Amino acid sequence: MSVTNQDRANIRRLFVKIRQDTDRLVAEKVARTGTKTHGDIDKIIAAQNALRTCMEVVFNECLPYDDVFCGEMAVRLAAYAISAVPIERHQVLLEAVIEGLPGALARRVREGSVIRTQWETNGVLHPNIPHKGDIQ
Repeated sequence: MSVTNQDRANIRRLFVKIRQDTDRLVAEKVARTGTKTHGDIDKIIAAQNALRTCMEVVFNECLPYDDVFCGEMAVRLAAYAISAVPIERHQVLLEAVIEGLPGALARRVREGSVIRTQWETNGVLHPNIPHKGDIQ
C-alpha cells in the first residue's frame, strides 16, 4: 500500500496545527526575552514536535522493540535529515550532528521533550523515562 495524497494532506494538517501552537509559543518567548535564537527556530520547533508526535505513534505501533531498534531508527532518521542538504555539505553537517547530539539528548530529557513509550521488564511495563514524581 502506498501513501496517498490524502495521507500527505493529513500529515500537512497535523503540521499546520502544531505550527500554529509553536508560532504562538515562540512569539511569547521572543516578547519576554527580546531575542530569537535562530531565524527559523519556529519552523525547527514545529517540525521537531510534529515528527515527535508521528514517531510516538509509529514506535508504539512497533512495540515491543529493543535498544537496537531505537539505535537503528536514530541513525536512519539522522541520515534522512542530513541528506536534505546539498551533498557537498553532508560531511560538515554529519560532524555537527555527532558533536551536538549528546547535549541535545540531555536537554530533551531534562525538558521532557522525549518519545513516551514503555519497556517490559520481568513482565511489568515501565515508562522509558520515569515521571518526575516517580524518581526516588
